[in-house]
Amino acid sequence: MTNGLGPENQLTEDQLKFGYWFVTHKPQLKRALVIFLIVINSLIWLFVLYRLTRLYLIDYNRHRAMVRQASQNLINPEVLEARRPRSLDLKQAVVLDAGSGRYDLSAVIFNPNREWYATFSYLFRGEAVTTPLRQSYILPGQEKIISELAFGSEARLRGVRLEIKEIEWKRVDRHQVADTTQFVADRTNFVVSDAVFTPPDPAVKDGPSKATFSITNATAYGYWAMDVTVVLYRGSAIAGVNRVQLAGLESGERRQAEVTWFEKLPNITKVEVRPEVNIFDESVYMAPRREDRE
Repeated sequence: MTNGLGPENQLTEDQLKFGYWFVTHKPQLKRALVIFLIVINSLIWLFVLYRLTRLYLIDYNRHRAMVRQASQNLINPEVLEARRPRSLDLKQAVVLDAGSGRYDLSAVIFNPNREWYATFSYLFRGEAVTTPLRQSYILPGQEKIISELAFGSEARLRGVRLEIKEIEWKRVDRHQVADTTQFVADRTNFVVSDAVFTPPDPAVKDGPSKATFSITNATAYGYWAMDVTVVLYRGSAIAGVNRVQLAGLESGERRQAEVTWFEKLPNITKVEVRPEVNIFDESVYMAPRREDRE
């Protein structure tokens, strides 16, 4: 009796032996495969742990050191320092006796920065004396006189100095202002003329001294208010300081003004008039008149 298989479909003796061996050793083969996969998986995890260990313990610290070194090379401290605004230059405070237990305090300050302006608070401090905190501003490259007038004190003021507080620097926006020097010059072109000091009238007892002057707004802008500081000199020394505010000074307008002193003054040799407007404050500008717009 035949099995119905052709010669090509009959198994050889070797194939039968392999089949028998495979069937009888199948559990062992399965266990060997599992062990092999476990070994491969363990090797993979060992490699991962090795890479993580190298990354966090060796390469990470090396990378941080490289980044730190690169940042130090890219950021030049000298360049950063050059781009920061320099401090205001403060001159020695001047104390003038205004009579009746009152004093006029003043100090010259200078902004050495051509691209920075600032707003700040200030006060004068002396031996056991401090003036109220005031607010002011300074334009790029500007020299101005800071003052506290008619400050009352029973004791004579000694060791007085100007202190700047809470200064806020602002860099001129180069997208809006191409040339800062020209921008400032165009908006502060105030022509001072006829500045004259007149001493007291000898015929009037305790009569005041006065300084008269004229200011022409030669800019293309009108200003709601202009602060004017008037400084009297005896030689090169400041002998008197006073202030006045001019309201509503239009473009092209000429305005006369005067300030007075009631205390006794020395011989005055020069009158200096300093008009001041914070041109970076949009609220100071008057709207153009209709005829100017037309």
